[in-house]
Amino acid sequence: MDDANGPSLLGLPYMGFLAQTDPIYQSTRKMILSVDDNPWYFTGSYIHGVGSPHTGFQKVWPMAVAMRGLTSSDRDEVKECLDQLVATTSDLGLMHESVHVYRTNNYSRSWFAWCNSLVSQLVIDAITRFPGII
Repeated sequence: MDDANGPSLLGLPYMGFLAQTDPIYQSTRKMILSVDDNPWYFTGSYIHGVGSPHTGFQKVWPMAVAMRGLTSSDRDEVKECLDQLVATTSDLGLMHESVHVYRTNNYSRSWFAWCNSLVSQLVIDAITRFPGII
């Protein structure tokens, strides 16, 4: 099991421990982001990603979605992460600790500064790497 926050196995390239293209990392990433291989990977109508026993079943951590985007070289995947993050703010414009995959008004922490900061980094990274993505 990978942790939904940081540091995490998903975030190893972000932290500078290895290249994003490392074959072992790519295999690990595939397992972490798999509903079949990771019991804490959840999918739903609004968001899909890594959750945590800390916040319960069917709740994804937006921080993990942001890290997925930060460690992806695929424009469409990064765009999907950004779209999911925007769709799950419950109209507050802020990131939560966790969000239920089917009910975005079911979340933990109305604002989570650590996640807000990481999502800000994702936005800056995305517009730098993929002009016009936003």
